[in-house]
Amino acid sequence: MNSSPLTILLFATGLPVHGYDFSLHSLAERQAMLAELYATPGIAITDGPAVRYVEVEEEGAIWLVTQPGHLAHPSLLKRTLVSEQGARAIRVTGYTAAPPALMSQWVEMLRTQDEHMRGSALS
Repeated sequence: MNSSPLTILLFATGLPVHGYDFSLHSLAERQAMLAELYATPGIAITDGPAVRYVEVEEEGAIWLVTQPGHLAHPSLLKRTLVSEQGARAIRVTGYTAAPPALMSQWVEMLRTQDEHMRGSALS
């Protein structure tokens, strides 16, 4: 993953996270979402071993696109920088065609990482 200012804000600052919601979608809906995402001007893509990171600076968002071999594949997860009551926060929204239990497991892993990061940032 690149180390842009947005990436640092969304993954390394310990900002509070509001959300962790996800919804079920068909494979066709997921493909349509991906096509729309990849057609967005000015995106930056970084490939990881099981996740592709798609940064959309204009939206203040980074999408995590699962690749084959990821436990929650086929899924998308969007981390967005938001302002709530004048303070910065992160909203996490997922879209999956995988079994809900697998997406729940991935979301819980992210929640744990975020809590750890928040604890580290407050120390």
